[in-house]
Amino acid sequence: APMTSHLRLVALLVISLACGCRTSQPPPTTAKTPADIDPGVPFVRAWEANRNGQPERAMELLREAAALGWDIPLDPKDFPGISERREWKELAKSAAAREPRTANAEVAFTLHEKGLVAEGVAAEPETRDLFISSIRTRKILRVAPDGSVSDFVPSGGGGLLAPLGMKFDAERNLLWVAANASPAMVGWDPSMRGRSGLFAFDRKTGELRRSAFITGEKHLLNDVAIAKDGTVFVTDSEAGAVHRLDPGATELTPVVKGGFIYPNGIVISGDHVVFAHAFGLHAIPLAGGAASPVAGPFGFPLGGIDGLALDGTTAYAIQNGLGTPRIVRFEIDPALPVVTSASVVETRNSLWHVPTTGAFLRGSFLYIANSHVDALSDSGVAPEAMVETLVLKLPVK
Repeated sequence: APMTSHLRLVALLVISLACGCRTSQPPPTTAKTPADIDPGVPFVRAWEANRNGQPERAMELLREAAALGWDIPLDPKDFPGISERREWKELAKSAAAREPRTANAEVAFTLHEKGLVAEGVAAEPETRDLFISSIRTRKILRVAPDGSVSDFVPSGGGGLLAPLGMKFDAERNLLWVAANASPAMVGWDPSMRGRSGLFAFDRKTGELRRSAFITGEKHLLNDVAIAKDGTVFVTDSEAGAVHRLDPGATELTPVVKGGFIYPNGIVISGDHVVFAHAFGLHAIPLAGGAASPVAGPFGFPLGGIDGLALDGTTAYAIQNGLGTPRIVRFEIDPALPVVTSASVVETRNSLWHVPTTGAFLRGSFLYIANSHVDALSDSGVAPEAMVETLVLKLPVK
């Protein structure tokens, strides 16, 4: 289940939809790769080293992160046993001093139904509707431009499981949803355990049009991206993999068979599929081939991304897996692909409680501010999650 401290690498983003956390090592890196210039890599490894009883190695790795300009505040809860050290406190003070200070987003609207545990966001540009997935209630809500809210897919409609990431296939009038069986969802039955699926709903009627399933405890379908030909790509966080569903197919085909720590947000950029994981970004050619690392600006961490949205070459990402959450902006050159520039657009919003995903709509980036996914467990939902959901908006720069 999600950790209550800020570090959300392997554990926090599991959001109680699967049991256990992946702790395997990341894909190997060589010299002159993004791992050599991304401070998130030594930071994640420092957390893991300390957790595995290697405090001196953890301190060494934190020094490496600091030398690369680490600017995300450290949380002592993430580093038990070493957070009382004088050097750790000095490193934490330096990181906090480097953290960018930004203006906070305003509230776009409030979903008044309490306890949604909202996670996914998708925008429909033609109607200007926004769609929100609710893990606990096992449904998808539609928010119209006038602010009215309705159930687009009712609880369990079309066999929907607990929904996470969503994307629109505008050409085929479909809303694609990644969903997984969860003991915390409405209508849970133990026979559902280990079941995950992709669901495609008609954007006008909300009726189920297509679905494909995968079973097993080591799967967690998380977010989706759709190619021009209708091929759907989906990250599988627990398996460390990426799958595809070809047009007309009923079974998922592995594209990346494993080896990554918690693949999550995913988009189509040019002729590549770009997906996020704990240690950064990787790209896969649409035509086929191996995944390769996406380089970024020196000293800017690209890992720990949950929601990833792309509009042209501009990406907004909710980076909630590297300590204190923040929202960042990337410019991606689709020809390479490579992140040519990166900046922080929001930090330290008092309304946040595990912000998750967002989408571009109406000249803004609209995102879930208080998902409370850390309140989910096999026994249900903790009382603190029974609150209204806030959706905030950032003007797109």
